[in-house]
Amino acid sequence: MRRPKANMILEANIMKKGDTNETLAGYLGKDKSTVANKRNGDSDWNVGEMMALSRRYEFTEAQFLEAFFPELFE
Repeated sequence: MRRPKANMILEANIMKKGDTNETLAGYLGKDKSTVANKRNGDSDWNVGEMMALSRRYEFTEAQFLEAFFPELFE
């Protein structure tokens, strides 16, 4: 059984822009399997990746916090 994506806010923006693991891998300079692991919650995004994704999807400060630090809103 597949697990749901770990980050729904980020996933919604990825889908809206039409990105894939491959396009994100190219944008971030990572392997697509690395991106898949991060999207699935098997590994964490690093600060540089979070900032790059925040710029790509034009997150506000609140969206950034909610996307990458959801535990702050529990």
